[in-house]
Amino acid sequence: MSAEKEALRTAGVVGAGGAGFPAWAKMAEGIDTVIVNAVECEPLLRKDFRLVELRMADIALGAKLFSDSIEAKGALLCLKEENAKLLGLADGEKILDGVFVKAVPDFYPAGDEIILIHEALGRIVPPGKLPSSVGVVVINSETSLNIAMALCHGLPVTEKWLTIGGAVSKPCVVRAPIGTKALDLFALLGEKIKPNHVLIDGGPAMGAIVDPQTAIVKKTTSGFLMLPEDSPSIALKLADPNRLLRRASSACCQCSFCSDQCPRKLLGYPVEPSKAIRSAFTLGESNPGALMGAAVCSECGLCSLAACCQGVMPSAVMGTIKGALAKNGARPGLELLEAPPFRDFRRIPSSRFARLAGAAPYKAPTPYQGPLQAKEVRLLLKQHTGSPSVPAVNSGDSVKAGQLLATPGDGISTALHSPLNGIAKVTGDSVWVTACPAM
Repeated sequence: MSAEKEALRTAGVVGAGGAGFPAWAKMAEGIDTVIVNAVECEPLLRKDFRLVELRMADIALGAKLFSDSIEAKGALLCLKEENAKLLGLADGEKILDGVFVKAVPDFYPAGDEIILIHEALGRIVPPGKLPSSVGVVVINSETSLNIAMALCHGLPVTEKWLTIGGAVSKPCVVRAPIGTKALDLFALLGEKIKPNHVLIDGGPAMGAIVDPQTAIVKKTTSGFLMLPEDSPSIALKLADPNRLLRRASSACCQCSFCSDQCPRKLLGYPVEPSKAIRSAFTLGESNPGALMGAAVCSECGLCSLAACCQGVMPSAVMGTIKGALAKNGARPGLELLEAPPFRDFRRIPSSRFARLAGAAPYKAPTPYQGPLQAKEVRLLLKQHTGSPSVPAVNSGDSVKAGQLLATPGDGISTALHSPLNGIAKVTGDSVWVTACPAM
């Protein structure tokens, strides 16, 4: 393992969104371009914009170091055209040697890495393949920042940038210790979870509903949004997909709008929710190939929130089929189809999608509020793709901020560090640290 890989592994650097893939495991041969994803296409999330605004030099440095370590030709910092203009950046502008700005159109979901790679480079990742198959690796802007901190200063990942937004009095971007309880964060900001509202870890469309009593800041948390239960995006998450599937047998009119507007189908992916729904009625007997396409659905929710006229919620049905395929170990061999020539005219602008998702009423200035402190944190041993970290401390041990709490497990894994000075407590899946200011 190279020195750079070991440094990132030891520092606990993982993808700062999505599945949290360890950064060191993305350092592969044959990559010619590193894409830094700061597009942030989900409504209400703003932490990537603030990160680029406040730490662009460090983000660019992290991209360059990562690019140089795998002998790539260079890196692209990708942002929405609107955000690039607000930050005074021009498409193609050089930030650092080998690191350039790439402004992409403002539509949903431009931040999906498959879509972004096409927008930035004109390449299409074959269905079921990794971006490395077309010579690309994608990292988050915060991941790039953490790479710079690890490789230049030896600093481990102990804090997270995230958006606090939705139906709150003062939306903002904060830095918080990893493991901080969501309720503690809200209390520090003078906010409370309102009745008939839910808490989302992530964006309105692709984020997950979490229990406010147990939710914590993870390395992959991009934001905590409070939204009403009756908003369209939340209704989609609360719906029973099995009930929707049964209902679809009579309610789906086979208009095919969900398939016609699917962002991945518009790239030539064999994702056709309308056909998958129809095939699901007959357990795949009518067209088993249509079911297989669910394996490469991104579950962006656009088909449910912007296309379906019957309230069938195709994305929920697709998610159920996708889960069943994964559970049964199905790895369908899917081929790329010809992308329709009218793709650009079927893209949904982000502002329109925000209205359809019920997020538009909560759009507001989201200033940076600075770092927050915590009195107790719960650090999950598995908040990344791969095997869990292995505790390196015992209950009752005194630990200091930045100290190693857990070493990487076997295979793809990463380390875990304490954000606080305090006393450790090791449980089955976590290491807790209770602050001890006198240390």
